[in-house]
Amino acid sequence: MSRKRSRSRGVVQDRTLKLTAEQKCTIAQVEIEDYKQDMAALKASSEKIIDGYKEKEQVEAATAKLKQLIGDYRVPAAFAYVDCVRDMRTLRRKEKIHERKVAIAKVSETQRTEARKPTNARPHCKRVQQDMCAT
Repeated sequence: MSRKRSRSRGVVQDRTLKLTAEQKCTIAQVEIEDYKQDMAALKASSEKIIDGYKEKEQVEAATAKLKQLIGDYRVPAAFAYVDCVRDMRTLRRKEKIHERKVAIAKVSETQRTEARKPTNARPHCKRVQQDMCAT
């Protein structure tokens, strides 16, 4: 496009210029080459623009898909984890309570069995008996 194109010459101009057939052919070839170069440049430019639009469409589609995924996203894994931790702590508390109850039951059972044991003689009575036997 840097060269200015010459317009095709009409019959009137050809009479005044009186160009030879070779000169006319050369001018026509130069004009054809200019048109070919212009067409190639326009084609390359058009392809770049079309590629840009295709990329833009792909980016917009990916953005729309991502926005939909973000909108639909919920955090079930975090809630499930929190529920699991809460249940674990509750179970540990119940375990400690149960262990305390078992310990209390053991202590009270030992106290009951000691209270039920028959005592043959009281300790101060044994001394009295020993003193009597010694004399």
